[in-house]
Amino acid sequence: MEIERRRSDGGGLLAGDGTSRANVFSGDAPRSSLTMSTVLRRDRGGRLGQDYYAYFANPYNVARTMILAIKEIVVELWSASEQRRHNVQPRVSRRFPYPLVRAWTCVIQRDLQCETVMADIYAGRPVIYTDLLAYDEVSHHSGIERGETLAVLRKLDRQLARIEAAAKDAKRRYALVVISDHGQTQGPTFRQRWGQTLDDLVRKACAAGSVEGSVQGDESWGYLAGSLTEAAGGTGLGARVMRTATRWKTTNGIVELGPNARPRNGGTKAEPVEIVVMGSGCLGLIYFPRRPGRLTLEEIDAAYPDLVPTLRTHPGVGFLLVRSARRGAVVLGRAGANYLDEGVVEGDDPLMPFGATAAQHVRRTDGFAHVADIMVNSAYDAERQEVYAFEELVGSHGGMGGSQSFPFVLLPHGWAIPDQPVIGAESMHQWMRRWLKDLGQTS
Repeated sequence: MEIERRRSDGGGLLAGDGTSRANVFSGDAPRSSLTMSTVLRRDRGGRLGQDYYAYFANPYNVARTMILAIKEIVVELWSASEQRRHNVQPRVSRRFPYPLVRAWTCVIQRDLQCETVMADIYAGRPVIYTDLLAYDEVSHHSGIERGETLAVLRKLDRQLARIEAAAKDAKRRYALVVISDHGQTQGPTFRQRWGQTLDDLVRKACAAGSVEGSVQGDESWGYLAGSLTEAAGGTGLGARVMRTATRWKTTNGIVELGPNARPRNGGTKAEPVEIVVMGSGCLGLIYFPRRPGRLTLEEIDAAYPDLVPTLRTHPGVGFLLVRSARRGAVVLGRAGANYLDEGVVEGDDPLMPFGATAAQHVRRTDGFAHVADIMVNSAYDAERQEVYAFEELVGSHGGMGGSQSFPFVLLPHGWAIPDQPVIGAESMHQWMRRWLKDLGQTS
């Protein structure tokens, strides 16, 4: 919510009477639902809950969704037990409450968002954007191409067919664009493969007094919490019941769920911890919050002389991104370094296993204002096509290596397409704006 408030200029992709369904950001859409950046807004178009009328008006929809949600929980429990029984590797724990999260993403949210998208189509909304999360969620916990995961993908394909059928039946002409902003790469977690977490490794290398480890967390928890926040924000009986049910998980009107949820009455620490280690898939981020700004390689070496050598020589680490005061952005590997600002490689290029555009992506990351002091990408086993996630997920994305690095866009024949690789969200955003403009959407 705060990020969108700071960054939006009011002219997002959906500003021209568009709708946002089940997204992180709204794209400045005047109508949104299940969208995390707008769950606390009460000035959205229409009455709160109006977007769900088409779904709840048919009692069959609710009954069907509840039955399918229960079935999904049973499928999850059975599938997890089968992985244990057959000792399928790699695998991660799938204990409660994950079966409930899977039922939410694979059935309840999916049904709500697809029904509202079809209602938008019949209402003639000019542009509609939704994020189908189910396959991503199950891939994280089950594996990227296992039977139960592909079954979820087939179900999503049927939902796309329903949306396509609605578009053909609509009064106005619609074009469908399918965007996958990343893939996933499978593999044992860093802890499973090497017997320690990334923050354990940092703690030992630094002998630091306080090291705080954190993982990105499952985005499905965020969507579920956002939906509950939205449901609790109304004035009716249902909203009052929801506020009562979630009061122990609510902070400043926001429901917080999942492993990274803040304690409701938790106090703040007197001073920041010495080192923060965060994991997002096979990408690790190391910060030194007691020191202002981004530390240079020279400053890190002076304060923690064993840290960078320990990380760059670890067999589970592919490369580090740091910034040298003398030579600028540098990527460090076990047997070489790539000085990005100078265009110089010494020894073996640590980015070689990660593709022809790896240097462009890493250089872009180095330019972010709040980039971590040390960025860590896990090693990539090209033969097994595996990475080692720094969080407990069997399928992951966030860093580079393997199929996670291959997004795609499926668009209608005849549309303009780029003749150069699309690097980063900004470039993708510009192409989406162009497609809207070509269709007559200029706002």
